[in-house]
Amino acid sequence: MILAVDCGNSRLKWGLHDGERWARTGTVPLAGVASLKKAWKGIPQADKIVVANVGGPLAQRRLETATPSPPSSGPTAGPRSSPPGRCSADPAWS
Repeated sequence: MILAVDCGNSRLKWGLHDGERWARTGTVPLAGVASLKKAWKGIPQADKIVVANVGGPLAQRRLETATPSPPSSGPTAGPRSSPPGRCSADPAWS
């Protein structure tokens, strides 16, 4: 299972892919990111979490509090940030 999250400037879209299809999807306004904890409580645990965030540092902080922890893959597990215009690859979040 892969939890894909697209955090834009005004809303967040997410989907849980089971390898064949999107098992669950949803959208919330950026101000409502905290409601994701409740929405994600009832979904199967993802093997990977992929996040794209153009909403900036505030959106990142909100998302980090709502996002389930990825499976631990050692000391590199956890969210990573990149300067604007750059991408970051982290095995735990890709």
